[in-house]
Amino acid sequence: MIRRFSAALTTIVLTGMLASGCSTFTKNRDAASVNGRHLPVGDFEALARDFGDAPDAKGELTGDSVRQVLTQWVTTNLLGKILASRGTNVDDAARASAEASLKTDTKWAGYNASTKQILIDQRAQQIALYEHVYDAGPSTSKIVCLRVIAFADAPSAQAAADELSAGGDFATLAKAKSLDTATAQQGGIYSIASTTGGAASECVATSSLVATVLDPLSKTPIGTPTAPLQLGANYFIFLQRPYPEVTKFADPLLPSPVSAEESAQALSSAHVSIDSRYGMWDPATGQVVPTR
Repeated sequence: MIRRFSAALTTIVLTGMLASGCSTFTKNRDAASVNGRHLPVGDFEALARDFGDAPDAKGELTGDSVRQVLTQWVTTNLLGKILASRGTNVDDAARASAEASLKTDTKWAGYNASTKQILIDQRAQQIALYEHVYDAGPSTSKIVCLRVIAFADAPSAQAAADELSAGGDFATLAKAKSLDTATAQQGGIYSIASTTGGAASECVATSSLVATVLDPLSKTPIGTPTAPLQLGANYFIFLQRPYPEVTKFADPLLPSPVSAEESAQALSSAHVSIDSRYGMWDPATGQVVPTR
């Protein structure tokens, strides 16, 4: 899904869902530049052909397709500026994680090298932005993504808690000891069925949790088991899973990682140049539009 600039700047993921129009390539060296970063025409052509409409009979890419792809590239660079203003760096580990997740796409191998690099940049920025929101905890993220172990009595729960404190593996203990066979088979992973018939999600809204569960989770660091909690006749130990484990489930549920103020500042201060034959940058909408 393409997410455009709106009330707040959100991460963009390129797709081929683009419209039609008409434009031609020029002899300029750059198709676009943003705050000193340049997109050479050769890289742009490769990117546009990977994600835009098929070229027409003359081998030219359609205008709306070109403008959409340029919008994606500009937005990626503005997101980078927002990250930099927060003092957040996209490091090699984030890029490696981004590349690993992108390689699961069956189309990945067919992409041009420059397309792959741009997608890695985008995904690494997305990870950095959303992970910051997730790691702030349930009061900010408004979600939890859990592993859970269920016990019949307090002594069993406490024995497991002691084992976890000594370095025991939560997933292994869940498989061996949990009364809940459904979650035990998944190493304690808790998921909730979709109400629309889609795939189950491994993250849930905090609004769906009772305070006796949410309060201890809010006070326990992500990746650390809670103390045993009594719920009804049984006892439970919960663990909030780290963001890299739950990215695809968490991202659609997390609030926007970019505030309206940050979005407005990035748009108003951006130095964007677009080859005039492709279009022009419209800071009011955060898009490349036809040249007027």
